[in-house]
Amino acid sequence: MFKRIFPGHDPNYKSFFSPEVLKRNNLILLTCLIILILFLPGISGDATHWLVDIILSLIIIAGVSSLEFDKKTMRRLSYFGASTLLSIWINSITNFEIIKMITFIMVVCFIIYITLNMIKHIAQSRKVTAVIILNAINSYLLMGIIGSFLFAITELVHHYILGYTTRAIHFAAGSGNDFHDFIYFSFVTMTTLGYGDITPVSSLAKSITILVSISGQLYLVILIAMLVGKLLSNPDSK
Repeated sequence: MFKRIFPGHDPNYKSFFSPEVLKRNNLILLTCLIILILFLPGISGDATHWLVDIILSLIIIAGVSSLEFDKKTMRRLSYFGASTLLSIWINSITNFEIIKMITFIMVVCFIIYITLNMIKHIAQSRKVTAVIILNAINSYLLMGIIGSFLFAITELVHHYILGYTTRAIHFAAGSGNDFHDFIYFSFVTMTTLGYGDITPVSSLAKSITILVSISGQLYLVILIAMLVGKLLSNPDSK
């Protein structure tokens, strides 16, 4: 165990994990995110949903153990993560629509929660370390995943709540039937590439697109400013 003081934290606070363990867990989280974003869409067959559930489970476990939390936050996050894991695997076994919806909501809420904590952790850190760099990369990738969730929710609201028969987001021919298309659209929007093969149609979809694009750009600008400032104030950072 080792001590690390953050602004507003108890000076007697002790981390649950050593820097080496935090680095390892962040690398596991990064690997899982890369697999989810880049490789799982190329895998087809009946086993795909099992692989997705396994990857999501690893993301939740690694997310819980990738940051320095105080005891109260760690307990709350552990309960939240365990409940989300339980919901994921109950859904895999039963495949009821109501459980599927509950699982989706819990996964979205958990990823948002862990991403916000990562960004807070980066902002409060006093030195730029390997763990901080990995936190920064993972939080950016998680923001892209959150964007894909928001686009998927937009489609659900457009159809099932507002009652429209058209799509909220227009996809190019041959796409739009898989969640990976939302992931692709989210990262294209965050990075402001704007290929034009996927376009928002409804007002809600346009608003979410603006939100995702602004969030991605602000994150990068503010993150770089913070990291450069920390490096300049702590030239001995490793």
